[in-house]
Amino acid sequence: MTQIGLMYEQEKIEYGNQRALEEKIKITKKFMENLVISPSYYEQPDPYANAPSCHVNLLELSRYAKQCGKKLVELTQEEVKKFSI
Repeated sequence: MTQIGLMYEQEKIEYGNQRALEEKIKITKKFMENLVISPSYYEQPDPYANAPSCHVNLLELSRYAKQCGKKLVELTQEEVKKFSI
């Protein structure tokens, strides 16, 4: 394969990866709809301090999602609230 052919193949791969990334971003996280996220969520975590509780029983929530055949991001707010701690 020529140098130009290799460059073309590389561009196709990069374009495909970019499209896949764009599709992932488009996924709507139903349980996060209409929620305002605190600015502290985006701050760098302190590795020497205990992490705050997420107030959700993640083990049971993940089992429920698996039983329903859904991904965690596909659950609604009502479904997630069932597993609040």
